[in-house]
Amino acid sequence: MENTILSVIRSKRYDLEKIIERIRYYHASGDLTDVQCANLIQTARENAIETLGVDAKTEIFALWEAVHELQRRLDDLTPAAGQEEDGQEEPVIPDYVQPTGAHDAYNTGDLVRFNEEVYECVIDNCVWSPEVYPAGWRKQ
Repeated sequence: MENTILSVIRSKRYDLEKIIERIRYYHASGDLTDVQCANLIQTARENAIETLGVDAKTEIFALWEAVHELQRRLDDLTPAAGQEEDGQEEPVIPDYVQPTGAHDAYNTGDLVRFNEEVYECVIDNCVWSPEVYPAGWRKQ
């Protein structure tokens, strides 16, 4: 099954959302391992982005940077949920939320709570949980 999907991806004639849906279907049915699933989804996304051309790829990354900068600025304006004894703000680490696409994927350095543990993302554009793709996360 993996080779069949790879041949479709290499043809670059596919709808990204549909092929990811099929990959997840075959993973759920036991035809693909967790690693195969993660690798196929990543390959499909990388090839889909390449077909957009350099300008579109550059614009997407510039947009992601702008969104992250806005998030950092909002964090500066938002009061902390708690304070440590010395008066410094205690960091608020959000719970892991399954990304729905590239627009809300996790990037290197992002911290999340998952199954009552804190994880740091070690790759960019990560759409997998620490459980599904452990290589993309480091337990803190």
